Amino acid sequence: MTPSTIRKLVRADVSAVIALVLLNWPNDERIARSLPMELADMFSNATYRPTFFVAEDDGKIVGFGGWNWAWHNYDIYELFWGNVAFGYQGRGIGRQLVEARLDDILEVTAAELQAKQSYVTVSTHHREMYERYGFAVIATMDLWQDPKTHLMMKSL
Repeated sequence: MTPSTIRKLVRADVSAVIALVLLNWPNDERIARSLPMELADMFSNATYRPTFFVAEDDGKIVGFGGWNWAWHNYDIYELFWGNVAFGYQGRGIGRQLVEARLDDILEVTAAELQAKQSYVTVSTHHREMYERYGFAVIATMDLWQDPKTHLMMKSL
């Protein structure tokens, strides 16, 4: 399968990303309220603003994911909003998005990582996919009405 194009989100992508996520999470008011604000943060003047990536297939946004420093500890980085459109799942787009975000964390934080131990975390119900990248389960929780949500961590 031909890989999708992975690139950083631009302002013009915001409405398409919101539509994609709401298809994956229908009827979830928390997401409908929080996602637009989180996307806007990428274009803000905040010191540590999130970075988002999109996956495109023939000009259509078919995947989306982000990362940021953890607010409670700047030695921890978080992956979040991993979403792939229905009909495109199982084609490696999620893998491409994970790799793009991990590569970006390493590139952006290279100088800082040489001096200390750092970690990446993710909350997911796709345990096996993240285990391929060296993530290990540190807790299993009941989030979003899903009793198999795993908090996973990986050392950089």
